[in-house]
Amino acid sequence: MSEELDPRELLEQLRSHDTALRQEASRHLQSISDPSALPLLAEAINDDDLSVRIAAVSTLSNYDLELVQEQLEQALFDDEWEVQWAAMKGLGSLHKETSLRHMGDRLPEKRVSGIQSLVKKKARHFEKAFQASLDDESDDVRKAAAWAIMELHLYDSAEALQEQMSDASRELKAWFAEALLQLGVPIQERDEEGQPLHLQPCAECNHLLPPTQLHRLSRWNHDPILLCQFHFEEQTEKLEPFEGKFKKCKTCMTHWPKYDFIDGGCPSCREQRFINLPQLPDDQFRCFRCQKSFPERSQSPASAPGEPICTRCAHGMAQLSGKQPFLSNRATHFLSTAFENGYFLCEKSRYFKPLDEMAVGEDFRDECVSKEYVK
Repeated sequence: MSEELDPRELLEQLRSHDTALRQEASRHLQSISDPSALPLLAEAINDDDLSVRIAAVSTLSNYDLELVQEQLEQALFDDEWEVQWAAMKGLGSLHKETSLRHMGDRLPEKRVSGIQSLVKKKARHFEKAFQASLDDESDDVRKAAAWAIMELHLYDSAEALQEQMSDASRELKAWFAEALLQLGVPIQERDEEGQPLHLQPCAECNHLLPPTQLHRLSRWNHDPILLCQFHFEEQTEKLEPFEGKFKKCKTCMTHWPKYDFIDGGCPSCREQRFINLPQLPDDQFRCFRCQKSFPERSQSPASAPGEPICTRCAHGMAQLSGKQPFLSNRATHFLSTAFENGYFLCEKSRYFKPLDEMAVGEDFRDECVSKEYVK
């Protein structure tokens, strides 16, 4: 098809209402590497149609870096995140830098890990990519980009940081302001309470500190709080005898009880990942906890609305505990909610069973086994 249709026709097909036709045109367009098509592609990255811009940016990665670097760096600052991510991937391919490609991934955790990896490599020449990430849809990515600019002393990024201050949350503003101070830019602005923008209070003692000196702490059913070193250690000592130690999420930099982590991700970041994962066919579902796909018959009846749980994870949720015999608040809530909805956890089968299937015997322990397992 790429031999039969010229790039202009393929770009036009991307405006079609037919999804299959758009996908076919995009696939064939991205196989084009004819130098004569470069002027057209350079024009298309400014097109009003989002699909056209994404396809044009993706196609540019087929050419030599010297020919398309300017266009790809321009696309890094497109108004749409999908175009920015496509430009990140394109530059990553041309530079043969996997970490930069990760900065264009749909999953925020991959974008954060890409930034962190480039900082370790002292990759200061990707400054424009860090600047573009200051405007990411995820606050965690924006925070990581500000941290990278601080760590690498990217003085030319001061203007980009200042531009992003207006629409940032109070916590993000503190990160941006601290980065600006590290770059030698004085901050005169103050927040609504008259405090310097680069400082935030500890939730316990109200001592003002920059965000890099505060610990972000969260637990199930609680909003994150910021603590100074002393009060963070105090909280750790209180938690340790019952629920184990805190563990720091590499994506959002928030400390959670260790048992809340699954495959290295905290509940908040895993929820965001669940939202960004692709949809599955109607006869399948994705487990909210382990995020693997299963046939519908493997969904636990104890699942909450909008948060389907596989049978194996349902048992795991019910057993959540830092140190035996203590159950976490989340596990207790999960078990009580299931009971209120008419289900109990059969310890022998490890499945949630309807309450009317409970076996009644002379000993109360008989009631924890469903009828099908009673001999």
